[in-house]
Amino acid sequence: MSQESYPYRLKSIETDPDTYTLSMIWMDGKTDTLDYRIIDRAFPASKPFSPDEFIQAKITHHGWAIEWPNGRGISTDTLQDYARRILPEKGVMTAEHFAHWMGKHDLSLARAANRLGVSRRTVANYKSGEAKVPKAIWLATLAIDAGLDEKEAA
Repeated sequence: MSQESYPYRLKSIETDPDTYTLSMIWMDGKTDTLDYRIIDRAFPASKPFSPDEFIQAKITHHGWAIEWPNGRGISTDTLQDYARRILPEKGVMTAEHFAHWMGKHDLSLARAANRLGVSRRTVANYKSGEAKVPKAIWLATLAIDAGLDEKEAA
């Protein structure tokens, strides 16, 4: 895949300080709008931006991150995960998002079960939508994405 079409690379952004939203255009041509308050809720140790600070967001690292003059930044893969894969209003993950997460990490049912500490059948139920993905599992997927899990992929 060429660098131009890599889905996590940003082409442009717009900020709206009134709605605290970030509108993003990706190199693959797709667009997303993200209510940035979702990020603030996910990372409560970070002080929320004032409207004047929020509008100063700039694309950095050749499209791989967004940073603000105060030094705070966020990677584009995290932004895209929140914009596309996570249903932050409810703090849950859908079956489709769970299946995408498995694919992102090249996990079989058994390997995903091992990484998450649940049974293979449970993972199959999350992936098919037979069972809702609990918040603890959603948080575990975020930890794995961040490299914070202790289990090795089998």
